[in-house]
Amino acid sequence: VCSWEKDPRKLAAACPLYCTLSNLLLQGADFHSGSLQESLPEAAEMTTTPPVCIGFVPITAEDTYPSDGAVTIPIYLSPTREDLLTELQMPIKGDDQNKWILSGVALFLSGEDA
Repeated sequence: VCSWEKDPRKLAAACPLYCTLSNLLLQGADFHSGSLQESLPEAAEMTTTPPVCIGFVPITAEDTYPSDGAVTIPIYLSPTREDLLTELQMPIKGDDQNKWILSGVALFLSGEDA
């Protein structure tokens, strides 16, 4: 599970041991006001996301975000998209998950090609 909120207490209740990932790179969208937003035409190809808290919970645990209020975004090692590491839920406004999937939105640990 993950939490993009500044206060990770919601995640801590489900997962007492969690870690924070910072400086992830986001391609295909921007992340503002707690949700994915369309990038402006003149925006940089990749932007840095705010920190996200992640943790492991039993498969029966509730998701942090409602299924219609988030989209699953892949995390790759680099922009080559050769090494898929995992996927995270990112909150969205509205319920158009396909829009973000078709836009090719992805997260990366590094901006350099491996």
